[in-house]
Amino acid sequence: MGGEPAGPIDRHEHSPTLTERRIDAMMQLLRLKPRGFWTTDENRRTIESLTPEIYEGSSYYARWTLAMRGLLVEKGVLTEADITKRLNDVKARFGMAATPKATAKKIVPKKTPKTAETAAKSKSKLATKTAGKRSKMP
Repeated sequence: MGGEPAGPIDRHEHSPTLTERRIDAMMQLLRLKPRGFWTTDENRRTIESLTPEIYEGSSYYARWTLAMRGLLVEKGVLTEADITKRLNDVKARFGMAATPKATAKKIVPKKTPKTAETAAKSKSKLATKTAGKRSKMP
């Protein structure tokens, strides 16, 4: 982590994988205006708040995914229950084992959860923002 010795950095050019491109696209869509659910500083804070074991054991884009997840929950856009249910739905389609609730909670950076009322307001705000954008599309 920042300032600690971690060995050499691989600086070779590589083409991003499809998964890496998708993660990058999601980050851009969720971070940039008009949505702007979080700032670069909030994203950095969330990544830096991961436990050392998770941080060191995760790839660059896995950390981005964990940050997105943590910030979407922190901002009240989604709940852990929403995320776990959707992950389990997708895993069921592919014949994979469901994610236990305890595992899902361990990977999200610690932050005081919002109340159900605050989460509902954020979801309503999101629906209002995206509804206006959809109607303007050709």
